[in-house]
Amino acid sequence: MEDGSIKVLKVSETKAFDMEGALKQVQKLIDGGMKTKEAIKRVAQEMNGSKNELYDAYHKHI
Repeated sequence: MEDGSIKVLKVSETKAFDMEGALKQVQKLIDGGMKTKEAIKRVAQEMNGSKNELYDAYHKHI
């Protein structure tokens, strides 16, 4: 910068949410005996995704 100051940029720590991978993981948990709602909740938390978006995608996918 012309005035000698330094500009600091903050880099986001979030990763892109892998919906396809999340849906596969949800299905594995359900196949293992977990209830659908709990499987979606767990996968969304583990993958830092939206529970509502994952729920909607799951029900469109089946």
